[in-house]
Amino acid sequence: MKAISGIDYVLSAEEPKPSADKTASVSVIIVQKPVPSILFIERAKRDEDKWSGQIALPGGRREVGDATSLDTAIRESREEIGVELHKEEFVGYMPAFKTNVADLCVIPGVFLVDDKPTVVVNRNEVNSFKLVPLDYLKTDSAKQRYRFSDGVKERIEDAYVYKDYTVWGITYRIINCLLENHES
Repeated sequence: MKAISGIDYVLSAEEPKPSADKTASVSVIIVQKPVPSILFIERAKRDEDKWSGQIALPGGRREVGDATSLDTAIRESREEIGVELHKEEFVGYMPAFKTNVADLCVIPGVFLVDDKPTVVVNRNEVNSFKLVPLDYLKTDSAKQRYRFSDGVKERIEDAYVYKDYTVWGITYRIINCLLENHES
């Protein structure tokens, strides 16, 4: 496995076996230059999307033509942000994460790219993107408590906050696992 600047996390070359029938994959894209950063997206606002408007990692549900979670992550990154990831940039899988709102397991694939990719957002799926420095995510000021309402009740969750991006929910759990070097 390749070394990732700022992360000591041990990734697996073997695809995790999810605990749910439905799976999705996300791409944890770590850009090395000018400073090691993770690429986040703001999902487009759509009524039929449970994660509408949230800050996320590029990704989506596995489709029939996807032989592996790696194929799903690469396809979804191309569709959502126009970034063509290559298998040579893939450094490994993280464990599968179960969503809290659907019977779905998300399998993160970590990619290491040298320079900031050219991003062309698909406005049907993505509003914006940001590169967030890894060093910032590791600071105490990056972690905050996030209060929100899901329409039924108010909840408070842990989150990473960077400018106008608030990373919470499953995306928070994935990034926290990566940075804190523990299992979910």
